[in-house]
Amino acid sequence: MDLRFPVALMFLLLGGILTFYGLLAPRDVGQVDLGLHVNLIWGLVMSLFGAILGSMAWRSRAKGRPSLPANSERIPETLDSAPRP
Repeated sequence: MDLRFPVALMFLLLGGILTFYGLLAPRDVGQVDLGLHVNLIWGLVMSLFGAILGSMAWRSRAKGRPSLPANSERIPETLDSAPRP
């Protein structure tokens, strides 16, 4: 499984929660700093990052690319057939 899928889901979930809280929380809670709604802005940023990461993972899977590079280090299959003393 490509690691980008669960990370994208995590960012989408946390960004959605933060955006929802930024929209519905009362303004006097202290979330407004310099006239900016910090929770709302960062919730949208996290959601956007999760969407970009998820789309990258989906596109690589749709193109049929493996999640590991072709020249990655793998355990040689000859270990199982090694001669035993």
